[in-house]
Amino acid sequence: MNARLSDPFRPGAGTFPPELAGRAVLVVNFTVLANRAVIDGEYQRPILVVGRRGMGKTVLLTEFVELAKGLKAVVAEIEVKKNQSLKLALVKALHRALRQYAGIGGQMKEGWRRALSVFKSLQMTVDPGGSYTFGIDVDPAAGFADTGDLTEDLIEMFQAVGLAARGQGSAVMFFVDELQLADPDEIDALNVALHKTGQGKFPVPVVFVGAGLPSLMPVVAASTAYAERLYEPILLKPLGDADAAAALTIPTEKLGVTWDEDALTTVVQASRGYPFLIQQYGSAIWRVRVSDHISADDVEAGITDAIDKLDESIYSSRWARATPAEKKFLTAMADDDEQPSAIGDIATRVGVADVRGVSRARTSLMSKTLIFTQERGFVEYTIPGMADYIKFRLLDE
Repeated sequence: MNARLSDPFRPGAGTFPPELAGRAVLVVNFTVLANRAVIDGEYQRPILVVGRRGMGKTVLLTEFVELAKGLKAVVAEIEVKKNQSLKLALVKALHRALRQYAGIGGQMKEGWRRALSVFKSLQMTVDPGGSYTFGIDVDPAAGFADTGDLTEDLIEMFQAVGLAARGQGSAVMFFVDELQLADPDEIDALNVALHKTGQGKFPVPVVFVGAGLPSLMPVVAASTAYAERLYEPILLKPLGDADAAAALTIPTEKLGVTWDEDALTTVVQASRGYPFLIQQYGSAIWRVRVSDHISADDVEAGITDAIDKLDESIYSSRWARATPAEKKFLTAMADDDEQPSAIGDIATRVGVADVRGVSRARTSLMSKTLIFTQERGFVEYTIPGMADYIKFRLLDE
């Protein structure tokens, strides 16, 4: 492989990095859980992966999906869209997953026939005009998953596909990204359905993994009293210095390129441990390096280039989406760097009497997913580096 041409970094939204640094324990834990679901044929506690933009939620979810496919589980992958029905998204994803199993031999078809019939009933309540075929004739299961009540229909759907999977020595696994965009009522229905599915002496092997911004946790917690105990939360934090360095050095060293120690330290500190920035900076430094040993000069030039491109492609577009009042709000947040900003402090900085004076801007910015709240009375930028963009590129102009 030509080290001059090959970029060992993969900048981009949800793009899988060449080195998944700092997430080994999480991967091992999920591997154990997924194997237990398949081998024991039992329900496992659902998981919520939460973190800011660029923290690697989608990448971790992708790793979990590949592990599940390796176990030959029934894998339904979903990315929630704004103003999209979660129920419809679940039906479409489950259809794709079930088709793979319905078409594997006659014995498999019979083993899944009831599950497919129940699915057909659920599908007709959500998307009666949709075409959901399996290569075999399947009639809706009258009286099952056809009430139109999402909670009850999901319970019956989970039960039917879970039993079919158990009969084949498998499990059903749902992976839902951007779950914070789902309607709160549908999240509530999902909570109840998962809770009910997990009850009983021998609950069916259903695994659910959701991922979203930290704002997802308050929504989940507010929907049902037991929601905080229902899920196993995984809060993705910035990588430590050693893991950030590994994410930078392991890919380059495979191509025979090493780092000056001071240069590496500079990148690690500049990235603040955010996987998104590590890939952006690493790729830019790779492009400008002049030898097979990355120097401090390479790092300075590369980071400068990366920041310019990020300003143009990401930060400026987010800034442009904000109204003048919202820009004042965002600017006031920048005083706290990447730390949570108290609403009261923001109100003081923009010169209003109390928090009611900034409530409209706060609500609108959250709707635009430019900020999020994880703790009552505080807000944060959804994407790392926004504070630096405002302070050092906008205010310095």
